[in-house]
Amino acid sequence: MPDDEIRHTRHTMASKFLDTLLNRQIDPEELMRNVEEDPNLAHELKVGKEPGVEVTLYRLEFEDSVAPQAGAVVSVPVNAFSALQIAVGEQDAISQRNWSYELLSQKYLYDLSEIGRADVLSLGRYLHNDFNFWLPGERTEGNQDMATSRDHGLVIYNGKTIFYYDRGTLITPEMADIEKNRPQPREVGYRHGSLRGSYKNNDPSQKIQDRAIIWDEKDSINMGQEFKTQLTERAPSGILFRFEIRYKMFTPQGNNASVPISVGSGDAK
Repeated sequence: MPDDEIRHTRHTMASKFLDTLLNRQIDPEELMRNVEEDPNLAHELKVGKEPGVEVTLYRLEFEDSVAPQAGAVVSVPVNAFSALQIAVGEQDAISQRNWSYELLSQKYLYDLSEIGRADVLSLGRYLHNDFNFWLPGERTEGNQDMATSRDHGLVIYNGKTIFYYDRGTLITPEMADIEKNRPQPREVGYRHGSLRGSYKNNDPSQKIQDRAIIWDEKDSINMGQEFKTQLTERAPSGILFRFEIRYKMFTPQGNNASVPISVGSGDAK
């Protein structure tokens, strides 16, 4: 694996914190203090082995920018054999043809269990995160989906299991005036989960906010701006979110090589 790919994964955490994270028995700030830059030993381990997990961020894309009238129905390809029929509301009139989840960014996680560490990838609008929520156009800090948080979530790999943690942005004293104007102001000095949450499989009833889950490979994690759709298996509550993240586990195949265990449907083409 090229060294620049390895350095995309800049953080690790102690594996011992994962059980307490799942059981909500750890202070989020204690956890985040434990998420640190790769120790040299962790980086050396990554150089000497193949990745254990491939993590991919997708963005809902449109073929053109012509907006249909409210009430129109547009087709959203899911794969070569099927498509969603999207009912466009007044607030959702965007592109009218050939929607798909397209690959935006792809990074890797490594098995660091021999040194008691879990590998970490971060998502959020802050540029220090491994995955950013870029909108089409120039990649400037302001051209990101404002329905996501500056620090949104973490993908954590302990060598056996993938965890997703909706962590949220640290509320600083500089943000106090903004918080005062919210219906439910968030306490300064803490993380309270991402502002709008993350969702399993485009389903608002499966909201993940300020908590961690064990993430099944068959499931997507979605976040960002919402678009209304007809009820389908792909959108069980009639909602599509702008961003989708999926992962593939790899299994060793001799000579320190890896192949994917299974291929997810996250490309949604």
